[in-house]
Order: sequence, then C-alpha cells, then structure tokens
Amino acid sequence: MRLEYPELSLSELAAEFDPPVTKSCLNHRLRKITQLAKRTIQRNVELRFYKRKREQAMDRCEQAVGYHKKGFNCCQSVLAAFQDVIGLTETQCLTLGGGFGAGAGTGELCGAVIGAVMVLDLLTPADPADVIGSKKRSVGQAKELPVRGAFDALRCADLLQKKLSRTMPPPQPRLWGLPPTATT
Repeated sequence: MRLEYPELSLSELAAEFDPPVTKSCLNHRLRKITQLAKRTIQRNVELRFYKRKREQAMDRCEQAVGYHKKGFNCCQSVLAAFQDVIGLTETQCLTLGGGFGAGAGTGELCGAVIGAVMVLDLLTPADPADVIGSKKRSVGQAKELPVRGAFDALRCADLLQKKLSRTMPPPQPRLWGLPPTATT
C-alpha cells in the first residue's frame, strides 16, 4: 500500500487499511517487512559468496589436476594452484614442492596433503613470539583436512592403490571454509 500512496503520512496510510490499523501497528509491520527484506538480501549475498567460493575451489582443483597432468607431483600441483593467494611465484611453488613427490620418495604422507598443509601455513604464518601455539595451530589445521575421512588413507602408496576416481565427490566444504550446506 505504501507504493500506491507514497505521499501519505504514516497515520494517513494506516487509516487506508481495511480495517484501519494504528500508526504504531503499521510502523511495526513496516519494520518487520524491512527486517525480512534485509535478511533475505543478506542470505542471497551469503549464498552467492559460498557459490563463488565453491567455484573457486573447483577451479583450484582443476588447476592442480592440470599441473599434475603436465608431470608435476601432487605437492607441486597443489602449491601452484594456490600461488596467487600464498604470495609465491609458479617457479617458487614448483621448486618448493619438488622433493615431496611419491610421499617424499618413501610412499608415505601424500604430497597433496603436504601441499595443502603448506598452503594453510603460508596463509596463517607462524608467530615467532608463540612457537608452541604456532605449531599447535599448524598441526590442528592439518588434522582438519578431510582427506583421511574421505579416502580412508593419508599414505601416498595407499592412495595410489585405491586408483581414486575423478567422479568421487571432493571433500571440499570444510577444506575451503564453507559450511556443509553451501555445496548443495
């Protein structure tokens, strides 16, 4: 009704309702409508944000796969896919991750996991004034990576034996800082 009568005062507008309402009642209703509109707009903004984050995550996965297809190891591929956010050049990423192929040549810890931990550590640098706290933070972040739960392994040799399918859903929501509902 406000759109039909933009020139009316709140009291005059309240009188136009059938049955008429008080100025206070109309004011309350308009505030509620405004709050709902703001919440709806905020929710849409959040959904667009999470969708964009998911698309970025998929782009980074595709970038990492592209590097791997060129012959780079898993650690190099993950690092290079994040070069723009970790502040390293492509050459630096490929050099830094070079020795971590095939579980650093032992078949042990997956190079992609090593690369992901390196990315997280570069995004949240250590605090020289809090060495123990920095180590705990780093280890805590590494434990949050959903790789073990998704693939039931962290060893490179075990993962390679599984011959993981490209159709497997990536364990992304928590890894990329998204709530679980943002991927649907």
